[in-house]
Amino acid sequence: MRVIPVKFWVRFLTLCSLLALYVTFTSSSIVYGHANLVDAVPKQNSVLDNSPLIINLKFTETLSENLSSIKVYDTQGNQVDNQDSKLGPIDQTYLSVTLPETPKGTYTVIWRNVSTVDGHKVRGSYFYSVGEPLSSSSFSIEESMFLYNAEPLVKSIILIGILLLFGSAFFNLIILKPISLTMLTATNINIWQITLIPRNILLLAGFIITLTGCSAQLVLHVSSLYEVTTLNSFLNSIVSIFFDTTWGKLAWAKLCILLTLPISYATYHYKQSDQRENVLIGSQYLVIATCMVFFIAHSLSGHNASISSLYYQGVIINILHIVFSGIWTGSVVALTVYSHCLRNRLSTINLSDFIKQAFLKFRNVGIFSIILLSITGLYVGWMQVNKPEALFTLYGITLIAKVLLISLAIIIAGINTYVIIKFLKNPTSMTRIAIALITIESILIILIIISVGSLKSLEPAKSAQSILSEQIQFDQYEQGINLEMAIVPGSLGLNSMNLNLTDLTGNSIQNAENVIIKSTYLNEDVGDTTLYAYLTDSGTYETEPLMLNLEGIWQFEVLIQKSSGLDARFAFRENIGSSNPQFGELDVFVGRILFGLTILVLGILLLVLSIIYGGWHDKYGRIYLIIGVIGVSIGLVISIYSRTIELNNQATNPMLPDSISIQIGKNIYRENCVACHGLTGIGNGPLYETLRPIPEKDANNLLVHVPLHPDNELFTIIKYGKDGTSMYPHESILSDEEIWHLVNYIKTLK
Repeated sequence: MRVIPVKFWVRFLTLCSLLALYVTFTSSSIVYGHANLVDAVPKQNSVLDNSPLIINLKFTETLSENLSSIKVYDTQGNQVDNQDSKLGPIDQTYLSVTLPETPKGTYTVIWRNVSTVDGHKVRGSYFYSVGEPLSSSSFSIEESMFLYNAEPLVKSIILIGILLLFGSAFFNLIILKPISLTMLTATNINIWQITLIPRNILLLAGFIITLTGCSAQLVLHVSSLYEVTTLNSFLNSIVSIFFDTTWGKLAWAKLCILLTLPISYATYHYKQSDQRENVLIGSQYLVIATCMVFFIAHSLSGHNASISSLYYQGVIINILHIVFSGIWTGSVVALTVYSHCLRNRLSTINLSDFIKQAFLKFRNVGIFSIILLSITGLYVGWMQVNKPEALFTLYGITLIAKVLLISLAIIIAGINTYVIIKFLKNPTSMTRIAIALITIESILIILIIISVGSLKSLEPAKSAQSILSEQIQFDQYEQGINLEMAIVPGSLGLNSMNLNLTDLTGNSIQNAENVIIKSTYLNEDVGDTTLYAYLTDSGTYETEPLMLNLEGIWQFEVLIQKSSGLDARFAFRENIGSSNPQFGELDVFVGRILFGLTILVLGILLLVLSIIYGGWHDKYGRIYLIIGVIGVSIGLVISIYSRTIELNNQATNPMLPDSISIQIGKNIYRENCVACHGLTGIGNGPLYETLRPIPEKDANNLLVHVPLHPDNELFTIIKYGKDGTSMYPHESILSDEEIWHLVNYIKTLK
């Protein structure tokens, strides 16, 4: 029988897996975030005179019709809608459901969706009333506690299975096979053959555990999103998840990758006996190749993948983190299983020799795996817990527990590696102690993986929900005017804005010519909204309802214009939304630098490991050397590149555009900018004619160009200049703080 080379199958499997991933991502666009509610008709807590005939909701993302629904319940828990949820025919961010004529009373609107990235379930509800005040006995639906508690368990099962699969295959190739050759020569004992059954059982267990976990996760999502009553509805729900969400397509890709393993593995073993040894070795490479592709798919749908500004860094570091985790955890578990299995197959002396050699061969790899695991773990942890106070969230506390368990496992590993090994010359007692310690280490590893599963199910600390008040209140004194401003309800959707102006004596100011409010969403450039407030009969100022449709940081600027020519300017920022980040956004620049340094350190450590193994003269030394050189090179390039790009290229101007900042910016402008741009910014400064190259039409007019750029772009242009124009760099003239003040001022030019 013709034997197909191992390399062919490894390449074939990798190609098929990568093809599955390619199809997954080329068939739909990736959206980083949840579909959050931004507007509703009827409004939240509204009291209507007549029964509405339709419920219409608007979300931040385009929805999938099969994954989205609206249900309306009365106070008795009866569903009163027509069960015909559908998307808007043109704009599919809208979701609606029709209703029949309903009697007076309070009604609960419940909507649900799923994250298109990591599969997190998104649901929400609000109340409205018909013909009478809102009732305190409104109906509500609680999330199934079983589904809530099962999710972290399922994720832990997946991790246990895949790490066991990867780590045991790695241990078999790097540790077990060399030990087998050594002991075969010295004692004529074939450890490789003796461990055949437990080795295959271990791989099979890893495969079954992983497959079971992935299948259970899919079932959980279907159960939580749909009311599955028949086999047909269940299958339709699975199809919807697979083809309508990025998370579902990744789940499909992982299942395809996983299912190729038994087919290929069985093909390997369907050989003549004289080829079986090579087949057994090739099988381990196959498992490792399969797991690596699985790790890629798994990392593309985690918490780190949802941070779009550091998407690639997060995914790469997460892959490395999982790989090093698998090397350490899977190897320890494999050694534990083999040690227990060999207790009845080997003499005490031979068993002691096996454990001693395993410790010695795994020592360097294990130490470096733990170091590399710790380094990548720090980066992963920083992405989710970027401030010390975030450690006091549930996510942060769970992370601390994980770190403590890892520390305890490392201590035990150190005792085995550097203490017990010295006493294995007395095999009778010390062998039992060594096996007991590695068993404890394996148990700790299982607990660590369970904690990781819990972390993957918890809301990251960086986006921990803050407690929203019923309204946002702002109180500030400026140039003889005291402003009291309220934004109600201070959440996503339509908000009313009320302003009370008083003078030094507390008397109401009602003679303002203009009261102007500008709102700006700072997380990305979506334009500004300007409203004019009008004087009410009560002596306060109000605006038309303002739509706050995106979660994140909003900036509000208030300009009071009086007939005396006095302008008072106020500014403040607030987190708006149902899940406002308490601990701020990640610094993208810091993230890039840390990523480059992480890769650099990993490369250096691999070079050290290469030297330990003998450098180029050793097979593994050459591998570590090549990967280390690549790592150092990439790390240096990323670090240097990140350092040379815009240091302060942040989306959010750190300086509030209040009167003080505007005045500072005005002074800076008159000292540094008037000569070219003119006093009013139209580009008619005294040095305009001398500029080289000569500016094109309106190229020097700030009134034309400033509105076209967000704050960070204006900052970059001022600091570093603009190639091909007469705009020269000001980084040696102005500090970063001064440039930000200048940006605030030039945005007021009219």
